[in-house]
Amino acid sequence: QAFSGKLVSCRRSMAFQTFSVQVRSLGGEAIAKLQLPGSALVAELQGAVAQTTGVPGSYIKLVVEGGRQLKEAETLVASGVGPDFEATFLVLPVHRLDFVRACRDGRGDAVTWNYMIANGADINALCTLSEKQRPQEPYMKHVLHRVLATGSVVPYMKNVSALHLAAHRGFYKACVFLLEQETFRRVNEVTGTHHDNEGDPEEDGGGW
Repeated sequence: QAFSGKLVSCRRSMAFQTFSVQVRSLGGEAIAKLQLPGSALVAELQGAVAQTTGVPGSYIKLVVEGGRQLKEAETLVASGVGPDFEATFLVLPVHRLDFVRACRDGRGDAVTWNYMIANGADINALCTLSEKQRPQEPYMKHVLHRVLATGSVVPYMKNVSALHLAAHRGFYKACVFLLEQETFRRVNEVTGTHHDNEGDPEEDGGGW
């Protein structure tokens, strides 16, 4: 118990220390030298790296010695790194459905969305929502009632676009962003009535 108490006390004192981190690319190139308090979250460190590199924090992973990935929700102290450490900067790939997922989850901003589009996300992608994936919010009740009345619960909806998801969530910024994109062509798309003329809707299985 005495040892445990000393460890807690040590961590508390470290939380007020300034942590210095050298961020390097996978090839060893120095990217940034940053300083944050020990109480800062790893997510804050990722945000600082994002400002330096132009890569959104959601696509950044930081790995320290031994190949251990830092967890976003942990503080620097809790992550087990010392006050002076190095981290390797890794960039996650952009998936074709990432923009649609962002609208579904109500996350992101114009900088992140532009990055997604520039790196392969398709703002015109269509997906299919299964019954278990249906939104939990009380919106779209008329669609749910129609589905339950017909007994057809899987798939829940076909031809769901990013604009459908953003609008139903009330994600105003994403709706405006989409409507300002010259390449967006799903303004009059209707869910559940027809297949995309250019191919089958994206089936959102395990990758959704």
